[in-house]
Amino acid sequence: MERWLSLRTICHLLSRVFYFLIVGQLAVGFVGANEINAYQLKDKKTIKIGVVRLEDPFFYLDCFGPTMEYLREKHKDWNIQTEEIPIETTASELADKDFDFLISPSGFFEANLREAGLRQIVTRMPEGSENPSESVGATFVVRENTSFQKLEDLKGKRAVSYDNSALAGWLSAAYEIALKGFEPEKFFSTIRPTRYNLPSPLSYLARGSADVAILPTCEYERIIKNGQFMNVGFRVLEPKNSALKCASSTNLYPDVVFSSFPKVKPESAAAITLSLLTMPEELMKSKMN
Repeated sequence: MERWLSLRTICHLLSRVFYFLIVGQLAVGFVGANEINAYQLKDKKTIKIGVVRLEDPFFYLDCFGPTMEYLREKHKDWNIQTEEIPIETTASELADKDFDFLISPSGFFEANLREAGLRQIVTRMPEGSENPSESVGATFVVRENTSFQKLEDLKGKRAVSYDNSALAGWLSAAYEIALKGFEPEKFFSTIRPTRYNLPSPLSYLARGSADVAILPTCEYERIIKNGQFMNVGFRVLEPKNSALKCASSTNLYPDVVFSSFPKVKPESAAAITLSLLTMPEELMKSKMN
């Protein structure tokens, strides 16, 4: 009995020894792996890219996501970091971020151009665009059987849009309203932003809950092409002549801009520029120019 107990004790002690040896080896392995990863990251050049937060989900799906994936694959020797910032960010707050590059709407780029020292690298060109300086605007869509013929006829009516902070949509529409001599915030009786939730602006229009839907350029054509609202008649109010392949009720402006900060080394800016301009078109539904 004593011999059996001693053997049992010995086996127990051996199992504990083996356990601590294995755990110790695993710990050393994890520490070693972390040290290697830390060394690899330390050895890589860090590139910080800021991106102005947008409500538009298609921007992330069709542009931002594929672009970041492509750049990280193209520049495996870089540690590319991204950070979202609100569109209300000021130039001084932007300077504190220590970014190398910035992805932003053209209006944000223009507002911070001088104070932040931004330099445009490329501009996004959505589908249907042939000129990077005239890529996005807004369309005023109304029911086909209404009497509205011009923008002034919509004064005091109910409007619906996706997002009240987007240049492609409300901001372009607001500027068009201002050009007509009206105050954009007081022009409509109500302005409902859906923030890309359901029901959509055209759904509000179709069921009579709105008098006009303010859409980004080419959005109306995309929806109709997909076969939606086939039994409802719509039309674009006062379409303008432009180089865009779809209707626009407003002037056209540049879309999202990829820009650099003064701190960026010329070789890094050149490498990013070349990569963006040679990015395969099949990776996203737009191109850089």
